[in-house]
Amino acid sequence: MEGHNGVEAKLSEDQWAQFGAAIKKLHSVDIPNALTSGTPRKTFSSKWRETVKSFLGRIENEVFEEPVAVKMVLFLKSKSSEILKLVERAEELAITIQKQPLDYVLCHADMHGWNLIVDKKVALYIVDWDTLIFAPVERGLMFVDAGIWDGGLTVSERESLFYKGYTQTKINQDVIAYYRFERIIQDIGDYYEYIFLSDEGGEDGMRCFEALQPVFLPNGAIERACQSDKMREIL
Repeated sequence: MEGHNGVEAKLSEDQWAQFGAAIKKLHSVDIPNALTSGTPRKTFSSKWRETVKSFLGRIENEVFEEPVAVKMVLFLKSKSSEILKLVERAEELAITIQKQPLDYVLCHADMHGWNLIVDKKVALYIVDWDTLIFAPVERGLMFVDAGIWDGGLTVSERESLFYKGYTQTKINQDVIAYYRFERIIQDIGDYYEYIFLSDEGGEDGMRCFEALQPVFLPNGAIERACQSDKMREIL
């Protein structure tokens, strides 16, 4: 499909509303169980939290020689206290929300701007459908203004337009915050595994390192996650 992703193209006001309407249709669809029997269900696994905690311990005691690994180690050492607080808060939220009644819907588990395509006729498409999962509705909404990509317009404008298309829904802020923290932790774990546990390196490894930097910047993913949790003071 020819076109530009939502990061490159910057969605228009109409497209933000269309985006919201499309996600609402997905969350509302009634699909026979026979067609979704193989679709995973969110379990609030601690896998990535444990991976990141283990890695932060490892970099305190090992010496790395590959240039991008050295850069990543120095950067993560400087952010280790902040990262551990994110992990701790995600663990607290995981315990809290599993005690709450949650409505599960079919969600696109990777619904960010790179998976939105605007074609030459300005039509909007959603791609990467191999990430479907049954999860609380907040799983499908956590990317809206999560600080993961620059969607154009202001924060309030993006949210207003998206929910104009999605229509009003009751949002559990604990669940939104959990998913935003968990996504940051997973990204750190993914980059760690790519740089330190694979044979890849060089330019690809450097791209991973560079992709992690904006997460910690003002109005980046961490700040947006903290705002959704109303706990900016812990960092």
